[in-house]
Amino acid sequence: MTAEPVKITLFDLDHADVQDISRQLATQTPGLTPEQIPGSRYGEPTMLVLAVACATPTIHALAAWAMKNRRKQRIELRAKVLYSDGSEVDRSAVLSFSESDAPDAQVIKQLIDGLGLQGLPEGDDGGNP
Repeated sequence: MTAEPVKITLFDLDHADVQDISRQLATQTPGLTPEQIPGSRYGEPTMLVLAVACATPTIHALAAWAMKNRRKQRIELRAKVLYSDGSEVDRSAVLSFSESDAPDAQVIKQLIDGLGLQGLPEGDDGGNP
């Protein structure tokens, strides 16, 4: 059995990013609450770290946040992914926006591929892992 992703810890976020992602998560699923961690715990005092359960609504919330910030045309997202077997992997997703792509589908694909979330169950309803 392949280990499934259960938690994503996002790095290098500012306060506005954390607020936007938290708002998007609340919209997608009220029961999925992120854990905000001060960046100083990771040696980066001005940045915030956000830990969220790995579920389909999380990916949709991150995609909605990215789409809101698409004016940047490129977003790099650093993360640590915790898998069900206890292993952790540092990952990076580069989200680039193109007028020719279907925006939502392309951003979701870039998130899943970049963060290595291919093991996420298709029908996950966002409950706790």
